[in-house]
Amino acid sequence: MEGCPKMNALQKVEEEFNKKSSGNLNVLTTAELDLQKEEMDVLFVKNQVKPDEPEFEYDKQKDFEGEKIESGWDEAEGLDDNEQDFWESSVN
Repeated sequence: MEGCPKMNALQKVEEEFNKKSSGNLNVLTTAELDLQKEEMDVLFVKNQVKPDEPEFEYDKQKDFEGEKIESGWDEAEGLDDNEQDFWESSVN
């Protein structure tokens, strides 16, 4: 940010930080989004546990604490009887 007044530079840094920390990837430019994806890839590889590692656990499941909020996105509403039967039988 050479040649940029100090207040403008601070404001720009704060805007970028707020964009990044908001979690809303829809407000990012393509270049910013690509950078975010690269950062996510690095974190994924860093945290990845491969099958040949001692910490590996097949089909690991975790219960999250806190209030459970119903979203409604996975409701069977709008399915015809055949689709409903398929999903019910695959769950049971």
